[in-house]
Amino acid sequence: MRQEEIEKVIAAIPDPFYYGIRRTSFVLTGTFLLSIFNLIDKYGDVDVLVVDSDKDFWSDFISENEHKIIGGFKWYDSVKIEANGYIFNFIRDDGYSINSDSANILLQDVVYLDSLQHALQAKHNLRRDKDKAHFVEINEKLNSLIR
Repeated sequence: MRQEEIEKVIAAIPDPFYYGIRRTSFVLTGTFLLSIFNLIDKYGDVDVLVVDSDKDFWSDFISENEHKIIGGFKWYDSVKIEANGYIFNFIRDDGYSINSDSANILLQDVVYLDSLQHALQAKHNLRRDKDKAHFVEINEKLNSLIR
């Protein structure tokens, strides 16, 4: 894992401690996670699952960060924020369990690292062209290890 990159990303997240007081947790996942484990060479944004958020989280989060918002997704609660040189996709995931779905790696305060299994399964389920390309890249990297 690349500890320095993890620390930079955590430092760039909009005030996770404040949201931790509200019992909300953030789980780093997606291509960022795969790059941390050197399965993908680079990432463009950081996907952050928002877990255990209360009913007012999204309105408060958007209000606090409205000057940083650069997009969102209509089919589920999420917001894209640019902060401190990073683009974050904060995605509501009420079905995620810190105890059973994550690798249970608490990085800082309320920020966790997702499991590889969960991140790969999510990419598999989405089946987007970019996810298919990521699986090709992962396969090539793993094959190069056994040559």
